[in-house]
Amino acid sequence: MSVKKRIKQLQETLTNKGIDALIIPNQDPHQSEYLPEYWKTREWYSGFTGSAGVLVVTAGTAALWTDSRYFLQAEIELHGSGITLYKPEEPLIQAYGNWIAHHLPKGSQVACNLNLLGVRYHNFLSGLLAEKQINLFHDTLAEDLNPDRPSLPEFPVFELSEIEARMPRKEKLLRIRQALKEKELDHYLITALDDIAWTLNLRGRDIPFNPVFYAYLYVDPSKAIVFIRESILTADIKEKLEADAVELRPYGDVTAWLHTLSGKVQILADPTTLAYRLYEYFGETRFHLENSIVEQLKCIKIDYEVASICRTMAADGAALVKAFFWLDQHPNRAQLTEHDFAERLIQYRQENPGYLSESFYPIAGFRENGAIVHYRPEAGGAKQLSGPGLFLVDSGGQYLGGTTDITRTIALGPASSKQQQHFTRVLKGHIALASAVFPKGTMGIQLDSLARIPLWEVGLNFRHGTGHGVGFCLNVHEGPQGISSQLQRSKTIFESGMLTSNEPGLYITGEYGIRIENLILCKASEKAEGFLEFETLSLFPIDRNLIAEKMLDNKEKRWLNDYHNKVWRSLQPLLGPQERNWLEQQCKPFDI
Repeated sequence: MSVKKRIKQLQETLTNKGIDALIIPNQDPHQSEYLPEYWKTREWYSGFTGSAGVLVVTAGTAALWTDSRYFLQAEIELHGSGITLYKPEEPLIQAYGNWIAHHLPKGSQVACNLNLLGVRYHNFLSGLLAEKQINLFHDTLAEDLNPDRPSLPEFPVFELSEIEARMPRKEKLLRIRQALKEKELDHYLITALDDIAWTLNLRGRDIPFNPVFYAYLYVDPSKAIVFIRESILTADIKEKLEADAVELRPYGDVTAWLHTLSGKVQILADPTTLAYRLYEYFGETRFHLENSIVEQLKCIKIDYEVASICRTMAADGAALVKAFFWLDQHPNRAQLTEHDFAERLIQYRQENPGYLSESFYPIAGFRENGAIVHYRPEAGGAKQLSGPGLFLVDSGGQYLGGTTDITRTIALGPASSKQQQHFTRVLKGHIALASAVFPKGTMGIQLDSLARIPLWEVGLNFRHGTGHGVGFCLNVHEGPQGISSQLQRSKTIFESGMLTSNEPGLYITGEYGIRIENLILCKASEKAEGFLEFETLSLFPIDRNLIAEKMLDNKEKRWLNDYHNKVWRSLQPLLGPQERNWLEQQCKPFDI
């Protein structure tokens, strides 16, 4: 069935049921970023595959809102579907909420699967609609009408070893209980899947790229209960959980079990990941809504994790060297495609010890495809790497020893002066953020402009965030910290131990994209007491052929020389003779 036919069937059902509009978000009951096929309802109806986007269907209209990372991709994927694409400057919820409020008359009925809206998100949206007396109510008709909907995956959960985890489950539960005590609360429902995986030292494969599994975790002073499908637990893991006083209950029993608690009990829950439908069952008096305790604990990487991440970065960097060396030396490069390179890179990562999966499918965009921020090359339609042009590759791996995320833009053939100037301005912003020394108490929004000023100076900018938190063998996008011009995403105060991306970029539609991304670790500054700084952990050279050397000052050149020296020292022991020779050339220092 085509997208047009699916939308038409949905519109007929809306008319028959007296529903004025249906909202189809791209979420699951835990507000996960990536989804299994089971929860990809919006993609099934629209054909749009981006991770951010909301579809709204009325009797006569279908429209989709996404953010700037996906504007070009959405144009391509929605072409011919009859779905109108909106490209808002404001947050998606505000954009489509205002659209509904403006286009529908007072008293309209708007349906949505409220299991797929977090409490904070729902309350904002329902507030917008309530101003026009529009009612938002729960309905699962979008899922019910999908005859192709598969089951949830049944991959077994696995446990991190004591060496890989270092902090035992019991200690993590103790720290959670201590934090609860400080808040004068006794009951905590953990709803974010990565928070649960971190707490229990377990990992899974329910969601592509994020090593997590579907579950809820309840913690109080005397017990912990994990609500999970027991079919994905081995007998050994069941025994170990029970030995650590973690009870097992079916995943679907969480609502019924919470009903058994006294009516006077207040349950701590994170309003961003607690599904409104679950919250609605009990009413606001039963939940104490506050940001996740676990998110704050897990974002601070302990010393062992930092050491493990550094080893993982070296192995990951060596895989990148092998892939780019393979591309550089390939006798028939013009016959290769973006997809060929992405698959080859995955092959080299798979050779590394502790490899689990990619942390997202490689973004590999040649020429104009590089300007599509989250472009994914498909086997049948990927562009050939023929002739000169910029090639943007954003990729990462999930390892038992950490999670990686790195972007490089390289020149295939000679680069134009314009390309070099644009690249160098992005590089100057990258170096400015990587070199920042800032007082304790600084938020991400205060750091964001450092990466943008070299572009702003000539009237250029990029429309995505500059940095996101990264997990340890967990989600590649992890809160609470971020570096962005949007306060909501970057109001968290930076602390020592936070691992964050540094990824300014520039995108010229129809021509090329540029992005330079490394992961940076926040730590106490060696230059001033009471200040913090960043250490760059990702390891791969920055393309010298794209650098307009005259645009760099001596401080920036020293940063590049020091970084390339670190890359060379860290990676050369992991490479063969020809790869080492190639890397040595890429890491040649600039004259100062």
